[in-house]
Amino acid sequence: MNFQKLVNETEDIWQPVINHPFVIEIYQGILSGKRFKFYLLQDYYYLSQSLKNISLLASRAENLEARREMINILHMEATGEFDAYEKLLQSIGIALKEAERAKLTRANISYTNYLLSVSSLNSFAEGLTALLPCYWSYQKISEVHQEKLAGNNNKYYKAWAGFYITDEYHCLVNNMRSLFNQVCNTVEIAKLKDTFCTSLKFEYEFWEDVYQMKTWEI
Repeated sequence: MNFQKLVNETEDIWQPVINHPFVIEIYQGILSGKRFKFYLLQDYYYLSQSLKNISLLASRAENLEARREMINILHMEATGEFDAYEKLLQSIGIALKEAERAKLTRANISYTNYLLSVSSLNSFAEGLTALLPCYWSYQKISEVHQEKLAGNNNKYYKAWAGFYITDEYHCLVNNMRSLFNQVCNTVEIAKLKDTFCTSLKFEYEFWEDVYQMKTWEI
């Protein structure tokens, strides 16, 4: 199974992810500012954990070529999306210390812990498969909803969305996809499909929690 076949066979799971109301409203420019700020604080934590996860995956890679590719992906992520996020936070008046102290949603905590556990306890191929839905779905969202930006007058939303249509981001995702195609035959397809779907479900729950601005309270 290659990555495109995996995507084709899981469309019923990822369609609700890329068409969540949060996604549509941010591309249309009508999302409330409070929801956007809440999302940025949550996603800052996710991205920081993602850097940790990619570092772990690099150490678990089963050959030198895969290890080098994961290190390249880590560098692109650290100097691309993460840097862009820090600049966006600062541009709307959010201090990095505030982002670091933000109360987290249950989906955010569960999702990031799931990714780290798969990378730690399972195969490299499974860890990569668990990681891919986040990066691929943001690219897919940009492809599906990009035309909505024409009527979007919110410069912050357009700046956020604009990163995911860059060549740099597409290169990052394409490198992940290529690596998946190289290693996917090392694990049974059903297991990879389950892993992929689980991360997609977490993606949906992540959007849902930020849309509802729902932190994990007792």
